[in-house]
Amino acid sequence: MSSKNDKELDRLRKDVQNALNRTLTKVKKEQSNFITNHIALAKKKINFFTTPKRARPDDMSIRLFTVKKYITPAMLPRKVSNTGVTVTVSKQKSVFLSGFAQQTPRRGAGKILISSKNLNAGAFSVSRHFLRSSYTTSGERRLSQPREAFIAKRLKDDLSEFALKDAGALLEKAQEIFNQELEK
Repeated sequence: MSSKNDKELDRLRKDVQNALNRTLTKVKKEQSNFITNHIALAKKKINFFTTPKRARPDDMSIRLFTVKKYITPAMLPRKVSNTGVTVTVSKQKSVFLSGFAQQTPRRGAGKILISSKNLNAGAFSVSRHFLRSSYTTSGERRLSQPREAFIAKRLKDDLSEFALKDAGALLEKAQEIFNQELEK
């Protein structure tokens, strides 16, 4: 009789564990949908910076971690023109960075938005840097001198703060999904 009860208990634990893990998968998708409502970040990037902790037989809890990742203008959709760069921050909001240009650094991949003047970058913070610059004079002499540059760095809020904005609605949705999964 005891062996039969143990098997039933193990089966019940497995069913609850599977329901929790299916709930976690669906809630992760819901969270990326909530984040894309606030910011125009690709779901692929959101999923890359979101880590789920699945339920195990010895630990029947699930968690969803979102990395404290700063959102740079290069991560968002942007359109370059002669007068500046238009960065789409969310579905309703886009910022025009007048006087900024898109540039690829010498080392490494990616793009940066750079300006020679200290300009207002709207929702983005701007930092001052000295970049190495080489040029050839008219007398065929090569000079190397640092030049001042201002780079649009990141949004004021990071990804984890965008994830926390809808935490209450996400918890309600998780409870609803878990109840549906238990009924299966």
